[in-house]
Amino acid sequence: MKRDRVLLLIILAFLSFVAGCATNLPPRSPQPTADTFVLEGSDGILGSFTMDLSNGSVSRQQTILIPGLGYLAAADPLGRFLWVPQHDVAFKDVFVTAPPTINTYMRGVDGQFSLSDQRDYQPRIYEIAVERHGRWAYGDSSGERRTFSISPVDGHLQEVAINPPGEGTLSVLHPLKNIFYGYLVSNPFTPAQTTTFVAYAPDDATGELRPLPNVSAQGNYFVREMAFTSDGRYLIAVDFNNQVHLLAVDEDGSLTEVDTLTSAVFIGGLVPHPRLQIIYHQSGEDGVLNALRVDNGTLIEEKFPFPGQPGFLHISSNGRFLLAQDGAVSLITLDPQTGAPIGIQPVDFSFF
Repeated sequence: MKRDRVLLLIILAFLSFVAGCATNLPPRSPQPTADTFVLEGSDGILGSFTMDLSNGSVSRQQTILIPGLGYLAAADPLGRFLWVPQHDVAFKDVFVTAPPTINTYMRGVDGQFSLSDQRDYQPRIYEIAVERHGRWAYGDSSGERRTFSISPVDGHLQEVAINPPGEGTLSVLHPLKNIFYGYLVSNPFTPAQTTTFVAYAPDDATGELRPLPNVSAQGNYFVREMAFTSDGRYLIAVDFNNQVHLLAVDEDGSLTEVDTLTSAVFIGGLVPHPRLQIIYHQSGEDGVLNALRVDNGTLIEEKFPFPGQPGFLHISSNGRFLLAQDGAVSLITLDPQTGAPIGIQPVDFSFF
């Protein structure tokens, strides 16, 4: 009896220990219930919207007035800031150069954006890429790349370094890693033309872009657009001949071309599905929702019946809904297993 009592006490103590460990586990992060995204409207307007992830309903949160020919160059991955430069104006024989101004908009505690900074940069900044942690930004202008720190107070860009010309583009950010992928073209428009894929990882302390030496895949084509599958295992590159190149991403970040596909329809406006190895694209083909699917390293064209020629506005982070526009705006419900459209309904959508 005494032995049984001791054994029972040991068991009870162990169960108490396990229960205590479970009690002290860190709380799970709450699952998001809505997406927040920003879209460009007509000249001088941005719109901030939310999408309910349970039913896809879209609500306008704010209309943001920007300079008349402003455009959204970049959005902070953490949702804090927007950076808006301006276009040049060309009309008949008149050409007006836009000012070199970057307008920065900051999201307040109420979720509304307001102008937080406005300053000129010389030379002008045309394109901005922001690394995943929102500490460093990179601006391309006049053949050089500049590194900027991002102020956590108002989002303004503070130049910290100028990189020499000749570095590759920063086309896409890996969906899971803090690595930019792009390409570098040598001997353009000659028989010896070569495109070399490149990758850069930002230094956490300085923002310096350090090249990944093992990324060196090459081709003899011009890249027009690139996108990753959402799991980061494949990079899709579309060239100017409308040929699609599928590159597998190895553990060390290197690329290996594993398949190509030439489509009879135009491929552009790539939108990755957030859960599946599917990338939707805007082809201009009437009555079809077009997509590229990766199946064990092979590219497959998908054509889903759809009324009209959809242009994509937003795909929900849970992969259930696709907001598309063909004159009017529609909400497409997607099959969670195949990514095929299984429902469509009109949306009362406005920037005002």
